[in-house]
Amino acid sequence: MTAAPGSVLTALCCAALAGGACTGREPETALKPTPPDMSALSAVYASPTGTFQRDSAQGPLDAARRALDQIATLRIDAALLDLVQDTAGAVANAGIEATDGDGYLETTRTCAGNGRLELTVGFSEQGIDAVAWGQAIACEYLIDGRSILLYGPSGAVAGDVRLSFGEVVAFDRVAWQPALLDLDTTAEVDGLPGPADLDFRVDPRAATLELRIPVDDGDVIVVSENERLSRVRARNGDFTL
Repeated sequence: MTAAPGSVLTALCCAALAGGACTGREPETALKPTPPDMSALSAVYASPTGTFQRDSAQGPLDAARRALDQIATLRIDAALLDLVQDTAGAVANAGIEATDGDGYLETTRTCAGNGRLELTVGFSEQGIDAVAWGQAIACEYLIDGRSILLYGPSGAVAGDVRLSFGEVVAFDRVAWQPALLDLDTTAEVDGLPGPADLDFRVDPRAATLELRIPVDDGDVIVVSENERLSRVRARNGDFTL
């Protein structure tokens, strides 16, 4: 049984700025909210800071496999990316992309068991903004018969979630744009809690998933293809596994 979060869009509100229009509502004067800065994390994925040594590779590769297993168990990336894609579709269907103003959408989706996902997604007439952000709030769902519960660190109800597309994305290209996800959450799997403080980059076009793994002198990027580790990008070069 699969009952992933985000199966129902429960709330959609927007603010159209600088003279734009939004589903019949009057433009608001509130400023477009500032997204979190993901540039430092993005820079590490673009240019890894750590070195990779084959004679000491076991530790980093084991860490990458554990992270990959956790991502496959949670599958929260699909729910968040689907929410951004649906938001882009809502903007396009409302004709907002044809306005000359910026705006943002605050989207809420219920999770199948309980709780919700919330995201703030900015837009302009060019497309969806580079960064979307929000929270997983006591989000409970089932994946292949396993009970998943996402909440914040140290027992807080809400955990932070952030996504970076690296650039403004055309409304009809969100599903194909590589995305960097950063989670600061706790995950209970079948009642057993554990930290889910991790980041990773998914590329739908290349069918790859990249993991940032700390090493002694920085971070390397371990690449997974078809759920198997295939190569490592590091400061001292690229390595095939």
